[in-house]
Amino acid sequence: MADENLKIFNSRGEYKMSEDDTFKFAKSVALESAEKILYADVKNFLHDNFKNLNDKDIDKISEKFLTKNEPHFIRENLSNGDMICYAEIQAEISLTVLDDFMKNFSNFKLEKKVDEQKKIIDELQNKLKLFQKFLPDIIREEIEVKNNPESELAYYNRGIAYLELKNYSQAIEDFTQAIKLNHNDAAAYCYRGLAYQNLENYSQAIENYTQAIKLNPNWAFPYYNRGLAYYNLKNYSQAIEDYTQAIKLDSTFAKTYYRRGLAYKEIGENEKAEKDFAKARKLGYEG
Repeated sequence: MADENLKIFNSRGEYKMSEDDTFKFAKSVALESAEKILYADVKNFLHDNFKNLNDKDIDKISEKFLTKNEPHFIRENLSNGDMICYAEIQAEISLTVLDDFMKNFSNFKLEKKVDEQKKIIDELQNKLKLFQKFLPDIIREEIEVKNNPESELAYYNRGIAYLELKNYSQAIEDFTQAIKLNHNDAAAYCYRGLAYQNLENYSQAIENYTQAIKLNPNWAFPYYNRGLAYYNLKNYSQAIEDYTQAIKLDSTFAKTYYRRGLAYKEIGENEKAEKDFAKARKLGYEG
């Protein structure tokens, strides 16, 4: 076997690279050119779609959301002995996740102080981890729905996964399908209510919580959530009623005491509010 480090000279004593070395060099040049073109395309795309970005911003975003496959090299030997090498890189930007990122990023650019950047990026990374965590659940339930379209549980479980991912519209669709298959599913009504509540559709949320309570009057969670909805509608007395019922059903539900304290404070019942805040702290919830 020839020594890989042995230099090859032509008849004039000039150094001549081996064919393998020539191809390695050509690959590196081709790859460098392909990378430059790729990042130029990405930069133009981001500049065109997000006007407030500078080059440093774009570099950060490219690192997070640009995924590349291994490069594919095409080698062409010309008749005069020259070699041409092309590098192909398949890459994509996850537009859904990028769009979600940019909503937060734009808020940061316009409203937040520079020292809050790390906190925002950490939140976005947590969101990506959440996506990675619940995506397998969605895929599994997607297969289950296709294999068994009458499976209420598959729609319900997929709805929960979408709810965790904050894809509230899709969650509502799945909970609605689960309810069609089982009108007595209190949990599906409750979590559909939670999805509506996160979309700030409080009236629909209340309707769903109320139905969940009818089906399972001994469950504290829909009372607590309906209390939140009433609170957001500034119906503080009704919120207090629901929080109180939730506490009767689960006296260790610390967050309920805190939320009831906030409602008492809104109507000027400061002494009752302080008692509830103290109880919440005793149970380990600081607010």
